Amino acid sequence: MKVHRAVIAAAGLGTRMFPITKTIDKAMLPIGTRPAIDLIIGECQAAGVDQIAVVVRAGSTQVQDYYTPDPTLESLLARHSWQSKGEVLNDIGRGIDFQFFYQRLDVDDYGTAVPLLLVRDFVGEQPFYYISGDDVLIDTAYTSTLLNLAELVNVGGSGLVARTCDWAEAQRYGVLDVTRRDGRLVLTGLREKEIPSDATRNPLVNISRYVLPATVIDLIRDLPVDPRTGERRVTDALLRLMDSGEPPLVYATDGQYFDIGDHRGLLAANNFVDTRGLP
Repeated sequence: MKVHRAVIAAAGLGTRMFPITKTIDKAMLPIGTRPAIDLIIGECQAAGVDQIAVVVRAGSTQVQDYYTPDPTLESLLARHSWQSKGEVLNDIGRGIDFQFFYQRLDVDDYGTAVPLLLVRDFVGEQPFYYISGDDVLIDTAYTSTLLNLAELVNVGGSGLVARTCDWAEAQRYGVLDVTRRDGRLVLTGLREKEIPSDATRNPLVNISRYVLPATVIDLIRDLPVDPRTGERRVTDALLRLMDSGEPPLVYATDGQYFDIGDHRGLLAANNFVDTRGLP
């Protein structure tokens, strides 16, 4: 299955990274010499995506500015014969048609599903990738995790990327219950941010990368808000698909994963690219 569109959720306040994220969008925090979101964009490019919707916080322009050509800067570089210094800028977002959507955190609902309610027209009727801007995945082999996920999922189906993690770390993520059918991992349950008593020593956890049918947005619109948290969660839609007899498939990646919404994850990502180089 070929997927041409991706949606990236990047509207969060970044409270775990206060005070720096008071003025710098979390998605623009650096990994090496690039903002974190640019690694996610590169991941999408490697999977053949050519249309990306980025959901940002209303009032913010930092991500938009980064992906918009700057004639004044280009003129300045040319005037000083510094064009070679600016060559790296030519590759920013190459071949991608960007659209930006604005989430009002003061009035919109809260939760991982909310950005999808803003992009229904962008998605149209085609399958799409949905990625959290908090989560950076660097493929270490000559492969594309997103492309492999799309190839795993049949047209009209859904799937998500998982990784194994240490048992003690699992409580920070959604632990996946899976079974193997016809050689493929199928989602049978998901437990949010808890260590189940029957968890394996290296459970599979959700790293917020999905391929979804367009109809999932209509499903999300009809789902009730979680009464415990007040959230609209994309994982609730996955569980509804599972209960309806269309369970999402699970792709276990070997890539290096970093939660850059946490300063330790951002530091680990920088240490990794400092040693291995940027993809």
